[in-house]
Amino acid sequence: MCLIGECEGEPCGVVWFRKGRSGVWETSVNLSPAFRGRKLSAPMLAAALSWMRERRDAKYFSTEIQDTNIASIKMFERCGFVYVHPSPGFGTYCTGLK
Repeated sequence: MCLIGECEGEPCGVVWFRKGRSGVWETSVNLSPAFRGRKLSAPMLAAALSWMRERRDAKYFSTEIQDTNIASIKMFERCGFVYVHPSPGFGTYCTGLK
């Protein structure tokens, strides 16, 4: 599933979701280069997560982020994701955990 974010009436990025076998929704965010640096990723992700919770009854989300991508790590953490598992060069972050 792909949700498209808009800013000032223009598409500015996408949030992807794929339901894994365990019922956890894997997610990723990609902001258009023209809209980067404007702090739009976190609000776009937060809105997409809310949409998924309301319309798909989704509760658990995960993402894998390269260890060197500090901006993405911070953005996902601002949206409630927590670090749960290392992989070579990557970390897995999840939300909805108790």
